[in-house]
Amino acid sequence: MKFSLKPYKRAGFACVALGAIAMSQQALAAGTEAAIEIDNRATVNYQVGGVSQTPIESSPTGNSVAGVNQGADTSFVVDNKIDLTVTEVGGAATSVGAGAVNVYTTFRVTNDGNFAQGYNLSAANEQGTTLFTRTDVAGASGVEMNNLRTFVSAAPCGGVNPVPAYNAGADTATNIATLAPDACAYVFIVADTPVTATNGQVANVNLTALTRVANTLAAIAETAGAESASTVDVVFADDGRNASETVSDQYWLQTAALSVAKTSTVISDPVNGAAGPGVFPKAIPGAVMEYGITLTNSGTADAELVTISDSIPANTTFTNGTYTGGTNVRITVGATDSFCTAEATGDTNADGCGISGGVLSVGGAAVTAVQQGAANAVTVRFRVTIN
Repeated sequence: MKFSLKPYKRAGFACVALGAIAMSQQALAAGTEAAIEIDNRATVNYQVGGVSQTPIESSPTGNSVAGVNQGADTSFVVDNKIDLTVTEVGGAATSVGAGAVNVYTTFRVTNDGNFAQGYNLSAANEQGTTLFTRTDVAGASGVEMNNLRTFVSAAPCGGVNPVPAYNAGADTATNIATLAPDACAYVFIVADTPVTATNGQVANVNLTALTRVANTLAAIAETAGAESASTVDVVFADDGRNASETVSDQYWLQTAALSVAKTSTVISDPVNGAAGPGVFPKAIPGAVMEYGITLTNSGTADAELVTISDSIPANTTFTNGTYTGGTNVRITVGATDSFCTAEATGDTNADGCGISGGVLSVGGAAVTAVQQGAANAVTVRFRVTIN
């Protein structure tokens, strides 16, 4: 592919002695900007028999006419060097929870070439690789992010500008329309975490930036064949010589991992009485049974508890007034007890405990979270009498 960009920008006319060539160059990391025309003309000063002759200037086809402005410039235009860098920003995995939506990883795309370019962006799940010392699980059992999208940050990139956060209202472009030489843009992969993902799993994703013609985003091809001095050839100078680069990032599941255990204990029966040293009541009709529901969080994030529900089993009757202050539900968090009253008509006193339709519910304000670690386990106890 060749660009025809006449009239070309000129680097300026230089008339110097033979062997000394001068040109101007813009201060770009990748060198002189593409489509710049570089002109040069040599001058030969000579003598015959010790007598100085009229200088002769050069021309592309050869010049033998002496004198100023009798020659012609030898010119060529600078070709389009396509190069880019895509980097992961942050150097660490992005911590997310199961079922989280619109979570993002951040990348930076830099135009290392010498001409303005556009970039098509695409995101994909990536399995079987190791990032940040954590390896995702290859195959069907591996967790993958859902609803992958790419968005270009509207915030400026480079210099003292901070790395921006994803702004759904402002960051709406899905490709980079144009990026000047040496300029950069931040790009986000935005995704949703599967609700089935478990604590400690990782999901790798990658961003691919493919170089395109600026603004139109038309496909761009490398120029084949010999160099042409009058047209702008395209040269792929990136590592893969394919005008694209792919870089990976990682989501790390940091979520609650709840274990729920339920026990039953005989508190007393009408024959043996209450449990005590040498006294072992049995689960006979009239016996009082205590259920204990224990929630332990072995994950890396607290669980925000909505409700604990438990149906009062058939052939039993919920027992009232069994705990401190005539309450009927005991809640232990770590080593601390609290109590509430589950009314038979729902949570009418707004203490977080109630019974409705034969189902006991315990939630806020009685208990609101299950924090990490066994020392923060939550146990809910209540009693029933066997009919």
